[in-house]
Amino acid sequence: MPLSFQSGGGGGGEYTLSGSRASPNNIVAGTGISSSMVGTDALRLVYVQGSGGHVDVTANPQIAAPTSGVMMVIVGRNDDQTVQFDDGTGMSLNGPAVLAADSILGVWFDGTNWVETFRVRC
Repeated sequence: MPLSFQSGGGGGGEYTLSGSRASPNNIVAGTGISSSMVGTDALRLVYVQGSGGHVDVTANPQIAAPTSGVMMVIVGRNDDQTVQFDDGTGMSLNGPAVLAADSILGVWFDGTNWVETFRVRC
């Protein structure tokens, strides 16, 4: 049986959407991805761009911590306003990830860190 996800409320098989392709979240270096963008479902889909240009996220943690065992897919939306996440400060990545238009980073929260699971065009 294929896996499917639906946008909306809490519970299994659903996801939280933050931003959109046309209207991504503006990420600020010192804030990163806030708890309001993280949501409450097991899968999060977050569209991002740097606020006013390239942003190298310096927040600690770079993504707010949810309950453990959740997956987040972060989609970059702007080649001129990229968002960079680095290994460390709440992230366990295979090197820096720079999200430009249609770059995607998948991370899993293990209870302590967001751990990279995949990346596309980063």
